[in-house]
Amino acid sequence: MNKFSKTFLACLSIIILFISISQGSSLEMKPQSITILFTHDMHDHFYPSKIEEDGEIKTIGGYARLNRAIKKERERNPNLLLVDAGDFSMGTLFQTIFASHAPQLRTLGKMGFDVVTFGNHEFDFRAEGLADSLKNAKDSGEDLPQIVASNITFPVDDDGKLTPTLSKLKDSMEYYGVKDYTIIQREGVKIGIFGLMGREADSNAPMAEVVFEDYIKSAEKVVDVLKNKENVDLIICLSHSGTHEDSSKSEDEILAKKVPDIDIIVSGHSHTAFEEPIVVGNTIIGSCGENGENIGVIDIKKEGKGWKLEDYRLEPIDDHLSEDLSINETIEYYKEIVQKEYLDIFNMEFDEVVAHTPFSFTPYSLLGTKHEEDTLGNLISDSYIYAVKKAEGKDYKPIAISVTPVGTIRGSFVRGDITVSDVFTVSSLGIGPDKVSGYPLISVYLTGKELKTVAEVDASITPLMSVAQLYTSGLNYTFNPNRLIFNKVT
Repeated sequence: MNKFSKTFLACLSIIILFISISQGSSLEMKPQSITILFTHDMHDHFYPSKIEEDGEIKTIGGYARLNRAIKKERERNPNLLLVDAGDFSMGTLFQTIFASHAPQLRTLGKMGFDVVTFGNHEFDFRAEGLADSLKNAKDSGEDLPQIVASNITFPVDDDGKLTPTLSKLKDSMEYYGVKDYTIIQREGVKIGIFGLMGREADSNAPMAEVVFEDYIKSAEKVVDVLKNKENVDLIICLSHSGTHEDSSKSEDEILAKKVPDIDIIVSGHSHTAFEEPIVVGNTIIGSCGENGENIGVIDIKKEGKGWKLEDYRLEPIDDHLSEDLSINETIEYYKEIVQKEYLDIFNMEFDEVVAHTPFSFTPYSLLGTKHEEDTLGNLISDSYIYAVKKAEGKDYKPIAISVTPVGTIRGSFVRGDITVSDVFTVSSLGIGPDKVSGYPLISVYLTGKELKTVAEVDASITPLMSVAQLYTSGLNYTFNPNRLIFNKVT
C-alpha cells in the first residue's frame, strides 16, 4: 500500500469516526417523549349510547369506534401506551356473561390495551364471579391486558384460612398474572405502572370479600419500589379513586400531594371528563368521562429530571369515526352468547322494541343534579309495584310504597323506540342470590316513624351525596331545606 493510500484511509477513518460520534450525540440529545392513551368507567358499553343533543338523536361511544380512534393514534405514534383505570364491566347486557366468558378483558386485549386495573364494579359478581372471569379470560388463550392492583389483601378467618371463594379468587389472580405493578419499555423509557382502589370506591364494593389497604399507604410503598429498586424513568398510577369539586375531598388530588413522585394519575371512578388536566406539583391527573364517550390523550416529553406536558386532549368517540370491523365482529359474537345464555331464559330479544317514548327522559349525566321528582325515577319506582303484582298474581299483597335511589340508575331513555337492551342498561346493577344479573327486589314492613326517616335520607343526605336521592311511588312529603340535618321533613 503506497503512502497516498495510507493517508487517504487514515483520513476516511477519522471522518467516519466523527460522523459516528455526531450521530451518537444527536441520538443522545433527542428528547424522549411518550404518548399515553387512557380510558376508565366504560361499564360494558360495547355498543354506542344514544343521546339527544340540540333536538337531534346522536350516538356516542362504542368499542368499534373506540378501536378506530386507537388505530388512528397508533399511526401517529406506534409505540404509545394504552391503559384503563377500572370499571370496564357492569352496565349493559354484556355483563351477564362477565363470569362465564370474560368479554371485557378479552375485548380490551383485542384492542391492544397494555395495562388495566380493577374498579369496584369488577367485584359486583363477588369474589367467585371475578375469579371465574379471570380464569376464563386466561383460558381463552387470547392476548390480554396486564392487570395491576396494588392494595388488595385477602383476609383469613380465625384459623388462618381463606374462605373457599377468596381462595379461588387468589388462585385465579395468580393464574391470570395480576401484579402490584408492571414495567414497560417505550421509546427507551422505563415505565412503572401500578393500580389502586380508592376509599370511596372501596366503600362501594361491600360484597367484594377482599380488603383494600389504604390507597395512600399502598401507593407510597409501590412508588418507593419503582423509584429506588426498579429505577424507572416514569411512574403512572391507574387510580380508581376519583376526583371531587372540593380539592380537600378529591382523592386523586390528595394522592398527588401525598405521593409526589407519581408522574401521571389516570383517574377513574368519579366519571369526570377534564378538558384540561389537573396538575398538582409535577403530577398530571387526567380523566376522560364515562361509557367510552372519549379517549384521553397525554403527550409528555423528558425535560431535565422530570417530564413536561406537551399535549392533553379528549378525543370524542362519536359518529365522525367509522367502526372497526374486527371489533364489530367480536361484539356480535358476544351478543349471540348473551342472547343464548341470558335473554332466551326470559323469552326476550336483545333489540326487541318494548315501548316507544315521544320525548327524551332526563339524561343519565343529569340525574340527581336537581333535588326534585324525576320522570324516569318515578317510572322505575312504579315498575317495582307492577312487577310484584304480575309475579304474585292472585296472591298479591298490596304494596304501599316503593323506593329507587339515584345511585342504582345507570342509563336513561331518549326519544324513539325503547329496546330490551335499553331497559336493561337503565337498571343494570347488582346480582341476585341466584347469581343472575340485576338487583333482587326486597320487601320490608316499616312504621310511620321509619318512613319519616326514609324521607329524611332524601331530604338531608341528597345535598351531600346526590346518589342518595330517592324517587318514590306512594310516598309524599314536604321538607324545609333550611332546617338542621335529619330534621328537615315537616
